[in-house]
Amino acid sequence: MSLFRLHVRDRFMAMLTRLMNDDPKTSMRYLLSYIMEPEVAINFTLLGTSSKRAIQKCRFYGCVRSALTNRSLSSSVTEKDLVKLYDMATQSYFHDIRDKVQKSHRRKKEHVESSVFKNITNSQELFESP
Repeated sequence: MSLFRLHVRDRFMAMLTRLMNDDPKTSMRYLLSYIMEPEVAINFTLLGTSSKRAIQKCRFYGCVRSALTNRSLSSSVTEKDLVKLYDMATQSYFHDIRDKVQKSHRRKKEHVESSVFKNITNSQELFESP
């Protein structure tokens, strides 16, 4: 790996470490929301589908999991338990973000339809005789 890539990865890992808290589940959700815009996130799932990419295959996701594991691993928590927790948090994040984006699109559509209806109503009032 080139020195530049190592430097970028080290800076990325340092940023992740600064953004984490002691709860790996909430940290995973927060880090994903920090890294990915909702419009980008809706194109991913944990394992992938025919129409969406698998986030598990992305390098940055491996870095996120590694940073969280390094911080959260202890004698009372196994790596296997952490992996399950990360998967649950990731799936939950993608589900919530999909709902958020759909709700946002619905609101925009309703706003546009409302504006169009107002414009039509206002233009009809111009042509009505008193």
